[in-house]
Order: sequence, then C-alpha cells, then structure tokens
Amino acid sequence: MTFDPGRCPNYILEDVVYLLFRSLKSLQSSKERENQVAELVMFLLERSPPRYLVFDPHVLHETIRLLDPNELVHFYEAVKQTEQPLHSNTLLHIASRFAKSSAHKVNAADVICSLTEIPDFDINAPAPASVCTSLLTLGESDPFPEGQGEPDELFRVLLERGFRPNLLGLTALMRNFCVRGHLDTAWKIFDLLLQHNFEPDAHVFSILLNGSKNSFDIPSTRKLIEIVFSRGAWTEVIVDEFLHLMFLHNEAQPEERRRQRKANNAWRPMLQVYAKFYKLAPLQRFFKFPLENVIAGRDVLPRHETPITNLAAALRPQPEHMLMNPTSNTLLLLLAAHARSINHPVTISLCWRRLHFLLGGEDPVAVRLIKEKGTMIYDIYIRALMQFQETLWVPMRILRYMIMNAEREKRVTGGNIRHPFPSVHTWTTLLNGFKNHNHVGGAVSVLRMMMELGNIRPNLVTWNALIKAFARVGDVRGAVRVMRLLEQAGFSSDDRTVEAFSILPRERRVEAIRLLEELRKEPIDLADPGAALGGVRARLETRRPLGLNPAVPPSNRIPTRPRPVGALQPPPPGLEEQLNKARQEWDRHVAEIDRKRRASSGNEVNMPYRLNDRRPLGSRAGHPSPRPGATRRILSVISD
Repeated sequence: MTFDPGRCPNYILEDVVYLLFRSLKSLQSSKERENQVAELVMFLLERSPPRYLVFDPHVLHETIRLLDPNELVHFYEAVKQTEQPLHSNTLLHIASRFAKSSAHKVNAADVICSLTEIPDFDINAPAPASVCTSLLTLGESDPFPEGQGEPDELFRVLLERGFRPNLLGLTALMRNFCVRGHLDTAWKIFDLLLQHNFEPDAHVFSILLNGSKNSFDIPSTRKLIEIVFSRGAWTEVIVDEFLHLMFLHNEAQPEERRRQRKANNAWRPMLQVYAKFYKLAPLQRFFKFPLENVIAGRDVLPRHETPITNLAAALRPQPEHMLMNPTSNTLLLLLAAHARSINHPVTISLCWRRLHFLLGGEDPVAVRLIKEKGTMIYDIYIRALMQFQETLWVPMRILRYMIMNAEREKRVTGGNIRHPFPSVHTWTTLLNGFKNHNHVGGAVSVLRMMMELGNIRPNLVTWNALIKAFARVGDVRGAVRVMRLLEQAGFSSDDRTVEAFSILPRERRVEAIRLLEELRKEPIDLADPGAALGGVRARLETRRPLGLNPAVPPSNRIPTRPRPVGALQPPPPGLEEQLNKARQEWDRHVAEIDRKRRASSGNEVNMPYRLNDRRPLGSRAGHPSPRPGATRRILSVISD
C-alpha cells in the first residue's frame, strides 16, 4: 500500500476513514476488520506531514480503543509528530489505557502531565482523579514497576502537578500496596502525604497496621504505634489489629517440644493490652474468675519476651473515662487467645458450660456475638474441645444443639439470627480435630455429615484438611482420591495442597502422582465421599472396637433438648433420627481413638470407656493416672 500526501486532498482521507469507522459500527463487523481500519489510521499518520490530517474525535477514540498499549505508544508519538489536535477527553482516554497497563505507567504519567498544562484542566475532577487512581493501582498479578514507574515516584509527580486525592481513594490505594506485600511503598506514600500537608485519619493508620501485621514487620508496627500514640488516635480498629498481631506473632514463635498448647501463650499479654483500652465488664461475663487477677499477674517471662510483648507492655493505659466498649471482633480475639492457652480438659469444659449458660439465658453480649459473627464463638470452643480425649464427644452435642435450635428458629421466624446453622468453618474445624488425632474415619464421617446434615459444600480448606488427614497416616490412595474429589468440586490445588502431600515420603509422592493420573480417567461421585474414598464409610460401620461401649453414658451428655425459640416447634421429620445416627457414629470414632491411645500406651484394651486421657494432642508420653475424682468432675461440669 502506497500513499502520497501531495496527490491526495486531506479532507478526502479524513472523510473516507470516518465513513469506514461508521460503517464498521453499523454493520457490526468482525474484530479483524476493525483492526484493519485502525492499522490504516496508523499508516496514514506515520506518512503524513505535520498538520495535514485532522481526524474526527470519533475516529481517534475508536482507534485508541482498538490498539494494544504497545501500539498505542507509537500512535501517541505519531499524533504528536503530526501535530494532530487532541481534545482533553481524548488525551484522558489515552492516559486511562496506559494507566491500566503495569508496563506503561510512565507513559500515562507523561500524558497526565501534558494535560495539566491545558488551561482550565482540573486534575482533581472525577474523571482525571479516577485515571490517577488507576495509574497508582497495581493489578493482582501485575509485576511491581521499578525506576520512574515506582508508585511512590508517580505519586510524587502527581502531587507536584496538583493532585489532591480524597481519603477514600487514598486508603484504597495504600491498602492495594499492603495486600500485595509492598508495605514500604505504602509508607513512602504516607510520608509524601505528610510532606504535602495531608492529615491522615485513623483509617489510614489501621491499613498500615494491617499491612504490618500481615508482614510481621515489627519496626513498621512500632513506628505506627508511636505515631498513633503521639496523636491520640486510638480507635477500636487499631487496637484490634494490634491484639490480632500479638496473637498471630505468638503463634508463629517456635517452641521446643511443642504440644498442642503453648507454654508462652498470648492470653495474659493480650488481656493486659485489652484492659488499657476497653471496659472489662463485657469480657468478664464469659468468665467466673475475676479477670483483674489475671491482669495483675506476672508479666511475660524473660525467655518468652519478644519485641511485640515489650511494645505491648510499654503502652500507656487510657484514662477510665476514655475506655471504649469492645467490639464483637475484640471479644472473639480475647476468647480465642484464652481458649488457646487452656491445657486441661476441665478448664475448657467450664468455659463451654459458661457460654452455654449465657446463650441459654439470652445474654445480650453473647447474643450480639452470634448476630454479628455467626458461628465463630462456637468454632473457638469446638476447636479447643477437640484437643482433649475427655471432651472429644462434646462437639457432636454442640452440633446437635446448633442444628436443632437453628431449625426451630427458622420455622418460627423464617430466618436465623440468634441460632445459626453450623458453617463450613465449623465443619472444617471438626474435621481438623479428627485429622489431628490421626483418625481418618472420623474425618470422612464429618465430611459426609457436612454434606448430608449441613447441606454445605466443602471449600478448598476442607478438602486440604482431608488430604492431610490421609497423608498423615500414610494412605496415598485415600489422599489421591480426595484430590480427585477436590478437582471434581471445581477447585484447583494451592500451596496448602502441596504442603499436605509433602508429608508423604518422596517415593510415596511419586506414587501419588501416578495414581492421580490413573484416577483422572475414572468417574468419581462427589455426592458420596465415603464410597469415593474407597469404602471408608462401610468399613467404619461394620467395625466395632473390642470391649468398648461405643456410646457415652446418657448421664454424661449435655441435654439434647435446647431452649426453644418462641413457641416450641417439633423438629422437621427425620432430623432427630439423622442426628441420633450421627451421634452414634461420632461416639464410635471417639471410642476407636480411645482404644488406639490405650493400646499404644501399653494399657489393657478391653476396659470400659472412660474419659481419663488428660494429655494435650501431640504428647507422646504415657497416659498419666487420673487424679481422684477428675473424670467425675469433668462430666459434672459439662452435663448439667
């Protein structure tokens, strides 16, 4: 194709190109045809002398839309060389296209800078401000720009050109960097704001603290706490983020011969920080012992001190009149830390009994936790109860309590506010409990109950936990079958899946890869996980531990009749029978775990079912003899 500007009047070319674009729109032409016309525009611009062509704004807009960012760079250069007049909206459209490409952020900044030289152009108007926000935002999979394209450098350029972001856009921008692990960039932007006399609010502080928490960046945390302290900017969100950091940081600390319960738990330091900012009364409702005694107790032992505990100890308490009311999130954090610190089944039994009493009595604080956070309070105690041999049977009773009350409330009110059904997290917590006891059959039973009783679809976390349960006992085929169920459910493996399979020895992992390729050729039934996992369900239903009574004595159970919601309503047909069958199956698994523990410790197998294994999960020492009356006390505190 040839073109000689000297032999062709410019207005003919302009009209022909305009008509081509209009015809493409009216005829709904293919993408290929549209690209050909866009290429024609580029061809003409590259071969035209300055000021020869003046294309219609519609032509320019459509051309910009059709070109990819690399082609758009050449288009913009050609437009500048030919001195093609561009409206500010057209330039803004070019900047927007560049801003959304991580490799062309600098080009976008150049276009925006040229726009600011146009009289009456307002960079803080909604459309330009939106482009500026896109310029500073990184996509989830975008590489991090370097040099002049670094976000803080681009932000500095925009500020010098008069950009004044609102706090909403600013916090979204800083959160974008924190979530993607670029905390240092978020801090650079924060420092630039201070240099340009912006006044950050508490929400900005909470985002930086959240980023510091997720990165376990202690110097960043200390810097932010000092800023918040100097400004007196404490809020519930900031304190809660710091409490959560204390909990997570403590969990990440290594401990020699670690059992399920850590010796250097975060309960007391977190409670001491809580008391400096919050009223104690709402939290005190969940405990029968005075929390003041815990607060006044000894500080963290020197060998357990960390920069976080030292920072927490240095915080000054707020005056009494400035103490805040704790949020539901605050209370759950403290209750979770306390449950994590418990190292005896009697203690966790007393805690559950207290919560059961508060919920039954419609305590306003406990009810608020349920309304705002759903099953989370149940999940905390279920996880703790699943750690000890004596209390393994209790979570099934809690599950029954939740389902029966939820059904009654739904039938009376049409919804579930005070009595939620067990969530996917609740079921996964139960499954994890059996996994930690190396009891695959119990984990598979929970999965089936989850799908049949709970009518809940397992998520990726649930499948990964079940894969890990099989891997821990060396069952390669079972782990691979769960992997097939995971794929059948529409999920893809993640780092946790790989971590679960890495438990297997190297040669078994090779075998797992081979088996997975074979099983991918076979159909698998997601509706019956027990059958899909190779008959685990059938084996469990026909096997009965020697000499053990599979059911816990009725006198040792939590009452199965919960308090009614409104008028007493009968449960749906068949629900009672389903729950009874589930309870009996659960008790068989508990008895099986008890039998294996006794056999591994050298004790006699054929003995009555008793709750006397006081070891935290993970301990390999022999079973200590129960203290006189210990078992009776455990049962009495749970079963009133």
